[in-house]
Amino acid sequence: MTTGISVVLFLAVVVIVLIAIRMPMGYALGIAFGVTTPTEAGVVAVIYAIILGIVYRQLDWKNMKTMLVGTAKQVGSVLFILAGARLFSYIMTLQRVPTVLTVPILGPMLASYGVDPVHFGAVSYTHLTLPTKRIV
Repeated sequence: MTTGISVVLFLAVVVIVLIAIRMPMGYALGIAFGVTTPTEAGVVAVIYAIILGIVYRQLDWKNMKTMLVGTAKQVGSVLFILAGARLFSYIMTLQRVPTVLTVPILGPMLASYGVDPVHFGAVSYTHLTLPTKRIV
């Protein structure tokens, strides 16, 4: 009597692993080859994971509801923090706090290095607003 696993069981496990490993591989390769954006790849990965969870009978509607409620609570917490940060940034900008702090601190330092303040302002503005501009 042998204690090893049977060939059929081994092949079944290999098939299950190959099906499951397609998600991270598909995610990474889709982004690497430019087929999908990271957001699209994430959506596909979530849908694939839900389908696998249902197929493997690890996920049912009761568990799905619990997970969605937990996810909504976590996303709500993060969005609440982002809303507070946005409000704080808006108030700081209205009160001109960045200008009040930047000019006395950077002005003398830039003058000592011989940097033109207009050039520095143009470069800073371009640098700070570049991520918000869509280049197509």
